[in-house]
Amino acid sequence: EKVGFYFVTNGGRAAFGAALRDSLLEMLLPRRAIARSRVATLDESWVKSLAGNYQMTRYAHHTIEAFPSLFASATTIAARGTHLVLPYPNGDVEFEPIDSLHFREVGGDRTIAFRRDAHGRVTLLAAPIPVFGAELPATLERRSWYDGAHFMNEYVSWLLLGPMIVLAAWGVVSLGLWW
Repeated sequence: EKVGFYFVTNGGRAAFGAALRDSLLEMLLPRRAIARSRVATLDESWVKSLAGNYQMTRYAHHTIEAFPSLFASATTIAARGTHLVLPYPNGDVEFEPIDSLHFREVGGDRTIAFRRDAHGRVTLLAAPIPVFGAELPATLERRSWYDGAHFMNEYVSWLLLGPMIVLAAWGVVSLGLWW
């Protein structure tokens, strides 16, 4: 049928999108629901190429304001075999491939989609992201490995703790020499 729909709401429950999708499919394609068993077979290296750090596209890119937003609007997607795994507050959620760029939650209704540019690089992810207890549809851009919250958290920790460790060691050595 090659029909596509894009719908956006302002607020509401996360289940609204799935209900709207199912209603549209039933109206347009009566008695032809998309088979739940339809799963694409993808190479593990392809799935791994989709995994990585992603951040919501709405943030300051070139000022210090980008730093706190890294921890509030970023997520890391992992590859587990031919499935992708997204962290959610109630535990990780696995997604199985529908085709090369679209994945569906295993045993659920959530879907995620990726965009690749003309050179084959993953640039965007469309996914439901948990924000303050709700689940919001979001567009996230691909970030480098060093732009991820985990790396930045460790980097800043060592940047702050390194001098403190040196000062503490210096104090212990000085006290030992004095004693």
